[in-house]
Amino acid sequence: MIVDHLGDHLGDQRSFAVRVCNYGPLLVLKLNAFAQRKGPKRAKDAYDILSLVQSNVDGPEIAVHSFEQEKQSDNQGLVRALETLEEHFTDEGQLGPRLAASFYLGSQGDEESSLRLREDLVTVGHALLRT
Repeated sequence: MIVDHLGDHLGDQRSFAVRVCNYGPLLVLKLNAFAQRKGPKRAKDAYDILSLVQSNVDGPEIAVHSFEQEKQSDNQGLVRALETLEEHFTDEGQLGPRLAASFYLGSQGDEESSLRLREDLVTVGHALLRT
C-alpha cells in the first residue's frame, strides 16, 4: 500500500509516496518473527500481535479481515504464520500469551491482569484462524 504524505523539508513543501504494510501482511510478518526468534524480542512480537488487532484504529475486525485476505493471496509466510497460531496462540497457557503478558505487565502484573491479557490474545488467535 502506498500512502501520500505532504511534508515540510527545510521550508520546502514536498510530497512523498511512502510504502506501508497493511495489517494482514504485518500479522504474517509478526507471526513468522515470533516463530523464528528467541529471547526478549519474541515476547514483544507476541504482544505486537495482540496490540495490532485489539488496538487497531480501524477496528479489530479490519485487521482480522486483512489477515483473511492473506489466505487468498500468495503470501509465502502464511503457512508458518498459521502453524504458529495453532501451536502458540490457541490456549492461555501456551508460549505466545505467556510471553505477551510478561512483556506488557513485567513484574508488576497480577495474575488477574495476566490471565485477562492471555485470554484476549487467545481470542485474537482463534479469530485469525477462523477467518
